[in-house]
Amino acid sequence: KQWYQRRVAITAGNVYSMDSHKISCVLSDIPSQVSGVEWVTDSNTANVYSAEDGTIAGTSQTSSLSLSSTQLTNLKRNGDITTFTCTILVGDQKTAVSATQALTVFAPS
Repeated sequence: KQWYQRRVAITAGNVYSMDSHKISCVLSDIPSQVSGVEWVTDSNTANVYSAEDGTIAGTSQTSSLSLSSTQLTNLKRNGDITTFTCTILVGDQKTAVSATQALTVFAPS
């Protein structure tokens, strides 16, 4: 079955390093549950994060990535802004569909 409309949208934004944070990636117009949502960052870190694929509801599914205060502090050490990307593979050809969003980490003064 072909997936003609496939959209991925990620929500991140501004966070403080002293709080944990969750980033969401909404997969839209998908005909069935997607497993193995991949999350990566452009930051020079171990890329070890707690991700959940989520559960399909209708034709949408929300994957999430949890970031602890310690992880946010480590990201802040690498720079103020970190880019996160969530990717799914769709169709018989396993075409990658991705969304990218910048996360700005603030540290308390």
